[in-house]
Amino acid sequence: MEASDGGAARAGGNLFHLRNCGLEGMFVAMSQSITMASTVVATPEQISCDLKGEAVILNLSNGGYYGLNPVGARIWELIQEPRTVAEVQVALVDEYDVEPDRCASDLLTLIREMIDESLIEIRPAPEAPHDSAR
Repeated sequence: MEASDGGAARAGGNLFHLRNCGLEGMFVAMSQSITMASTVVATPEQISCDLKGEAVILNLSNGGYYGLNPVGARIWELIQEPRTVAEVQVALVDEYDVEPDRCASDLLTLIREMIDESLIEIRPAPEAPHDSAR
């Protein structure tokens, strides 16, 4: 995958990767169901900064710190406000040369990793309006 400006935006086997920069083995995976319709947002218990196009994130709850490549940093930027996973995927497909299915698969993997590390949270989907005319 390449950024629209021609710069490389790929790291390892996935399009984006969360690097745990310390405290290996300290995190317990959580079993939360996540779909493209799920709304996700960064938790308030973290701070982050841009470091030459990459993101560095510090989890204030457990002291873990993480790095994201440029595409991961773009995802991090997008989820500073609540968004559905599908909205993030559409933005990435528009901005980068990537197939939608590949983007969705790698995006869901990253989102699950971020949830497991308590960096983001799932927000409840808004309830569908009830038809009171019945």
